Amino acid sequence: MAAARRAGVTVVYATDAHTPNDSELRKWPPHAMAGTWNAEIVPGLAPQPGDVVIGKQTYSPFLNPAFERALVERGITRLYVTGLHTDCCARHASGDAFQRGYDLVWVTDGLEAFTEDAHRAGLEYFKAWYATDPARQLRTVDELVEEWSGVGEPIAA
Repeated sequence: MAAARRAGVTVVYATDAHTPNDSELRKWPPHAMAGTWNAEIVPGLAPQPGDVVIGKQTYSPFLNPAFERALVERGITRLYVTGLHTDCCARHASGDAFQRGYDLVWVTDGLEAFTEDAHRAGLEYFKAWYATDPARQLRTVDELVEEWSGVGEPIAA
């Protein structure tokens, strides 16, 4: 994330911040309830000045109008997709982003699922349905850091 910030990439968090009436809670038990520690971003990934934090109430953050508004206001057209779960939230967010014309890059080792098989299935789904240039769009953290290292300040060792 530090390399992204140095390269001028806006870091956007779409975090679970559920309310008791969220439709997702019909399927899953209450989790990451807004205002509780379970909905907080872990200290190692803490937002920095200039980052954007938007709560989401279901799998895709695009169902919260504030999310896309934040992207548009900042001129963001490329999304580097990370987080949980490759085969669920990342999949739904990617579908919504693809339909809206965003350029998508999936950070393959920055995504996670309940199982390795589910993670791999999610990545294959992105390749099959949304990627127009898989070699450019499915990248590792190290590949992106290397790409971004030529932009802005050098990365400290």
